[in-house]
Amino acid sequence: MNSVIEEKWIGDVRWLVATGTREAVFHALGEHARADISSLIAALPELAVLRASVDGPRGEQFHAIVEASRQAFPVEFRELEGLAEGSGVGLHDLLLLTLRGDLEGHDVHGCSEFGWTDGQRALLGHNEDGDPRLDGACSLLTLHIDGEPAVVTWWYPGFLPGNTYTLNEHGLVWGVDTIHMASPHTAPGRAFVARGLQRVATLDGVVAFLEEHPVAGAFTYVAGQMGSARLLSVEHAGDRVAVLESAQSPGVIWHTNHLCQLPDSLNNASSDSLTRGAVLSRITEAPEDPSVAWLLEILTGAVPPVGVRAEGTDITLCTFVADLEARTITLLQHGGEAVTLSAAELLLGESQLAASPVSNVAIENDCTQQLPGGMNDD
Repeated sequence: MNSVIEEKWIGDVRWLVATGTREAVFHALGEHARADISSLIAALPELAVLRASVDGPRGEQFHAIVEASRQAFPVEFRELEGLAEGSGVGLHDLLLLTLRGDLEGHDVHGCSEFGWTDGQRALLGHNEDGDPRLDGACSLLTLHIDGEPAVVTWWYPGFLPGNTYTLNEHGLVWGVDTIHMASPHTAPGRAFVARGLQRVATLDGVVAFLEEHPVAGAFTYVAGQMGSARLLSVEHAGDRVAVLESAQSPGVIWHTNHLCQLPDSLNNASSDSLTRGAVLSRITEAPEDPSVAWLLEILTGAVPPVGVRAEGTDITLCTFVADLEARTITLLQHGGEAVTLSAAELLLGESQLAASPVSNVAIENDCTQQLPGGMNDD
């Protein structure tokens, strides 16, 4: 049958649904997003700095991380190769995009996480902050890879999908915060680890997976699971992992772009991240019946030092809020209107709220389509 990249819209959010074999899907995804990937490469002048860096003083570090990624995550590495082949963009440039956060001094962007639980209900929100030149270039992406759990993520064209916000078929949902490491390790790139993590089925499995896979740089995952009120913050830096459960805090859990549990000496904390963290740390109480709108207001209502919405050298490209009891995801793209879909709709890749497909890319192969099944409760 055909392997298809279907493009549709949910309000002002572009939604790509990719179905088929891994090789066909990632080649087709690169082909479908060829213009966006090429534009992204052209729009980021810091790539020239990165190229010069890895051709000079950072070359040994870069190539060691590339080889560690290839050896430890061959499946995910092949996905990035497929994106490069389909888009016509050199693999070297896509590796620079994917690994720039693992290279010392080349990661300046940030995000914010906030979650609330009373032991019965839980809400989990994520601000995806990035370069204003990326506004409108990103998309929601549902992956139906043959033989694997369905995955929904927010995708930067040309990047390995997994470094932002994830929902998988098992009902796991998490946001990713970049951590600016003081001294990166020689280990796989964090985006490769994050992509591999998308196959995990339980919250405890998230922790176990990260403990088993050292990383060159650092990410924090703030995670929950549909149908559960349990929330975790998992810091993953080099070969170290630290876990905080929401039960250990007064009903809330938060994170920005600096380490809060692992030693501060491992990272370079920016003043912006510390300011946003201070804002969220002061929120210790919730309304009597906390709503998605309440959490959206926390994440998008104001800029620092009052709030955490990015608006300047970075902007909040999109905000996501999961209602774990209702099993819904609410998306609010920069400058747009909030839209709410069930997790099942997003994983299936179909919704009555979605506009008709704008375009399709098809590749002939022998794959058999598999649609996601039910989500497991924790």
